Amino acid sequence: MATEEQLSRFEQYKRSKFPRAAMRRLMSDVIGTSSERCAIVLASLAKSLVGELVESAREQMTSSGQLGPIQPYHLRSAHRRALQSGSIPTGSHRPRKFARLDCGP
Repeated sequence: MATEEQLSRFEQYKRSKFPRAAMRRLMSDVIGTSSERCAIVLASLAKSLVGELVESAREQMTSSGQLGPIQPYHLRSAHRRALQSGSIPTGSHRPRKFARLDCGP
């Protein structure tokens, strides 16, 4: 059963979106071409990824007994776990995001 906090986060998630123009620019920079449909798909994938990382960070916080807002090291930890589990593909052609390993508890 979902708590009020989870329902509130889900409502915010539903209302959020990545700007299509930014997604088109990103696609154009990476692959050289873009279309409106591809920008919509990329924005949807990005939104899903961010939602999964935030939920993973929140679950980790809850299991360790921490309260309050998610901190950057929680997101880095969630990203690291997603990389290790294989749910995010790795590649040498992309710069690594959230790469700081020296911070957080």
